[in-house]
Amino acid sequence: MSAGGLQQVIVIPRNGYINRLQAWASASILAAELRVPSRLLWEPEPAAPGELASMLDIASLASTLVSGEEVTGLLGAAHASMSRYLTPLPERGVLVLAGHDRGEQVFIPALLELLRADSRLGTLVIIAGGQFHVPATADFDARRRAFYRDLRWSRALQARVDEELHERGQYLAVHVRQTDRSLTAPTARSLRAAVAGLRDQTNLSRLFVAADSSGARAQWHGIARELGMQPWSASDGPVERDSPHSALDAMLDWRLLGAATGLVYSSASSFGHEAATMIGVPERVIGLSAPVRQQRVRAAQQLARSAVRYPARRWGSGARRAQG
Repeated sequence: MSAGGLQQVIVIPRNGYINRLQAWASASILAAELRVPSRLLWEPEPAAPGELASMLDIASLASTLVSGEEVTGLLGAAHASMSRYLTPLPERGVLVLAGHDRGEQVFIPALLELLRADSRLGTLVIIAGGQFHVPATADFDARRRAFYRDLRWSRALQARVDEELHERGQYLAVHVRQTDRSLTAPTARSLRAAVAGLRDQTNLSRLFVAADSSGARAQWHGIARELGMQPWSASDGPVERDSPHSALDAMLDWRLLGAATGLVYSSASSFGHEAATMIGVPERVIGLSAPVRQQRVRAAQQLARSAVRYPARRWGSGARRAQG
């Protein structure tokens, strides 16, 4: 595919860990389509405070990594100050894509046209938190799967994966996400029915449970036992996403989900979606969401709770000001 004078693609992943992997994989595949190398700038942020070294073997990425200072030099300013969406900087030889609320995919056709039309654009900088691709890209899921499988993981992460899978055999998995996807999260009943269906289809009774809270994890261990299955999880503690150590725990859960024979997950979750991509067997991955009617009921309940709490919060803050 012709890309004018393009010489490299630099990706700056944002948001959570799996959103970052999606963006990195997408940029790598896009660079391969455009026949140029891809490079990576990894910066911790509140949604993903862990360092890259906690997940991956940094030595294997030596030729891929780029520093923040180098990117700032290319752009002439910090990347966080760049305008949203698609910004050509021909005087600097750079084209910037930052999809933000609109995502990156909608801008890909215009991006390709700009690269073809202006040979001065030698560097494409993509600031993204999700997946995107050239419309004609073949086997995008398979290529992401290959990208993930080619990654060299850190010794600490690989040791924990090996420990969890030692003599485990084949198993099924369920990913339960309730806290930040409460409106769209599938009901426990639908998840239970899907897990039971996979159990009957595969004759497997081991169930790996990945959940975003200790309560959900305990609930699903109980459900699994009711289904005659043997549940297990990689962690018994609370989920602390704002901890720098969260990267290793999150990636451990994701890799164990992706190594399962079958998976049930919330379809609104990129975490579960990319684990399903890793499994790569459509008939053994089931993405679920709450029915539209159920989502409307949940939204109304949330609104009602907020309305009840608001006067108390307002009165309380006013009282404190008066006392001060």
